[in-house]
Amino acid sequence: MFNFQYEIKTNEKGRPFIDIYKDQTDHPEHKFMALEITRYLLNELLKDNEKVDELSESDVVAIANSGYLLEQIADRFASMIKEQNNALGELDLDIEDE
Repeated sequence: MFNFQYEIKTNEKGRPFIDIYKDQTDHPEHKFMALEITRYLLNELLKDNEKVDELSESDVVAIANSGYLLEQIADRFASMIKEQNNALGELDLDIEDE
């Protein structure tokens, strides 16, 4: 289980943004979660016909392409996480054997 900590702050123009604590940014799991949530939200937007009707065709294409690119990036993080878990599993087996 992971605990992802962040704050919502405002920039100099008053626009809210997410401020991720520095000790949170080194975890591939946190980056993966952020990518997956973003991808999920884009896909849900594209499933909502009422919202899609409000968008231009080029915006719909851009959102679909963004979701596809986010999936490719998330896949890289998923691979890193899987490799890390496999390594930890192998380490656990080595420790149990001793």
